[in-house]
Amino acid sequence: MKKDKEDALTCALIAYLYAVQRQLLAAPASDIPLSEGWVWIPRTCLNNRDRI
Repeated sequence: MKKDKEDALTCALIAYLYAVQRQLLAAPASDIPLSEGWVWIPRTCLNNRDRI
């Protein structure tokens, strides 16, 4: 149950960033088809920053 609450909070925080400060999130690369799903994550979570 605790993990579900943590997951919900993480989703809410990412949604907030997407709405108000999208530039802080890693966007999909241009070679990713629009039909594919994308998991938005903060840019600071990436090790390979050359991709963004």
